[in-house]
Order: sequence, then structure tokens, then C-alpha cells
Amino acid sequence: MTELPVLSEDRKWWVIESLRSKTSSGEKFRAFQVAIGQNSKEALAHVQKADLAQESALMEQAIKSGQIEDEWAWEPPSCLISRMQVVSVRSEEEIAALDPDLLSMLKGHAFFMQDFEADPATAIGGGIYPA
Repeated sequence: MTELPVLSEDRKWWVIESLRSKTSSGEKFRAFQVAIGQNSKEALAHVQKADLAQESALMEQAIKSGQIEDEWAWEPPSCLISRMQVVSVRSEEEIAALDPDLLSMLKGHAFFMQDFEADPATAIGGGIYPA
């Protein structure tokens, strides 16, 4: 078993699986993210904060590039239907069992430790799979 990097402040690693729907087509898909937190509630709060920040950045980019006029014309690329599972993980193998793409991304970027240390409300997205 390959242990995950140790986190400060008694935080744990969490993998969150969500069911989402594409805005344009209504097609449903599953998406995985990793977050840290002392408990599942804190990890979910971090994912929600990161999702809002990402959506805001995408909207600002669409406005700047002229794709939309203002925030009133914005439609996010997908919408959350439900959180399917929130799992505390302690090893690379546990992440790989849920989403091998997520583990590959984490390993390729040294588990984003600098990002998590700078802002614990970081969430890293992994694979996207059909529902």
C-alpha cells in the first residue's frame, strides 16, 4: 500500500464523486475530485468553493473573449445533479480504485501539495465518465 502525503492540521484526503449534466445536451456524466479536510463536511465545502471559483473564472473568460455580453448571459458548462459519494482515502490504491485518471494527475503534479498548503479549499478534478 502506497500512503498518500501527510497533511497538516489533522486533515485527510477525500475523493468526491458527483453526477453532473451538460448544459448544452443534458447528457449526464460522473466526475471525480479530490479535496482535503478534517471531515467530509469540510472537504465538501472546499469542493463547493473551488467549483464556484472555477465557474466564476470561466464566466469572466467568456465575457473577456466576447462569447457573452455579461453575467446574465452566462450558462455554466454543466450543473451538479448530486454528490454520489464522499470517500476518505489513505492510499494511492484507494484513489486508483475510484478513478485511475485522478491518481495519475495527482502523481504527475506531486499531489498539488503547494496548492493545498496555500489554500486548503482547493479541489483537483480527475476523470469524467458516462453516467
